[in-house]
Amino acid sequence: MKHQGLDHFAIAVPDTEEALKIWRDLFGFEVLYSEDVNEDTVRLTHLDLGNTHLQLVQPLTPDHPLQAWLAKNGPGLHHLSWDVGSVNDVGLGALQMADKGFTAGWGLGRHVLGSNYFHYVRDPWGSYCEYSADIDYIPADHDWEGGDRAAEDGFYLWGPVPPPDFVVNYET
Repeated sequence: MKHQGLDHFAIAVPDTEEALKIWRDLFGFEVLYSEDVNEDTVRLTHLDLGNTHLQLVQPLTPDHPLQAWLAKNGPGLHHLSWDVGSVNDVGLGALQMADKGFTAGWGLGRHVLGSNYFHYVRDPWGSYCEYSADIDYIPADHDWEGGDRAAEDGFYLWGPVPPPDFVVNYET
């Protein structure tokens, strides 16, 4: 079952291992993959629905929610990702934001891991809003082994070169 709405968020933390331990022990999140990008460690997690301690307000699908943890010099929000219906909706969202004056960002492109189409729009505080469509779906009954991935296997397959400060944490 595919959802539309908040897909995932990426948070900067000083220690990804400590963040993962807390979210794994308290809430049942598990690592999907890890990668090293420009000396920064990125860990993508998902909620193990069979091992969660959360009292859910609404049922979640196995691909929701995801969290990305970015090793940085302090805490901060990197981006919120919004699942939309199609790559056309990604483009329309980017155009709507540009019409309102929000032209800084990155996209249109396609990520490697997740295989989703994306466009990031920078907010006034330096964080991003990502429009995302067609992300890979991993069913709950599918065995998935998390692992380490090289940067070229995870960042993007095609699209413009990301802005040089795309991974800067402006909240520290």
